[in-house]
Amino acid sequence: MAQTAYEAIVSSIDQLEGNIAEIDEAHIRALSAEEVQALIERYGTTTLLRLPESEQRFFHWLKEHDRAVYDDLWGEDEDLVVTFAHLDALRKGDHGIVICDLESEANYFFTFKHLKPHGLKTANFVLAMAESNKELSIGEALLFEIMVGPIDIWHFAYKYNVPLERAKKAVDLLCEHEILVHLTDRESLVRYLELEEE
Repeated sequence: MAQTAYEAIVSSIDQLEGNIAEIDEAHIRALSAEEVQALIERYGTTTLLRLPESEQRFFHWLKEHDRAVYDDLWGEDEDLVVTFAHLDALRKGDHGIVICDLESEANYFFTFKHLKPHGLKTANFVLAMAESNKELSIGEALLFEIMVGPIDIWHFAYKYNVPLERAKKAVDLLCEHEILVHLTDRESLVRYLELEEE
């Protein structure tokens, strides 16, 4: 009988000689939310996780296109390893491990909570456009992605192959049109999200 993704991961980690696990991306995607939680509880304090290939490619792109942000996140570390707490973000896929806690650089992280009332109406209109396969502007595509799940501007630009400056200008326009809230420093961003959850 073939091993499940969970069993294969446990087996490979239990045979590790060091404390950095490399998990096949297909296995990560095949996990359930409950299995992810079990892995976090089992290995979260003892084992690190090397980013899978897709996220490694993204961070190599980031290093080339926005070195200051890459350095803010990774510094001199070239290993690209994270804690098991990030496993669920990797399982869910599209937006990867979102960049939302930069210290030296401006954050460009958005969730649906960043949409103003007018923004929610606009985003629903954009969703209808996307369902009809209509072409979206950069700003509309960003709104669509925000409705799908939390995203940062770097993952967005990478996914859509859009120059970062154009993506950031789209954010500025959405803010000017009272569609989006943009909080650039980590403390304000965390406080805002906490207040929105109350």
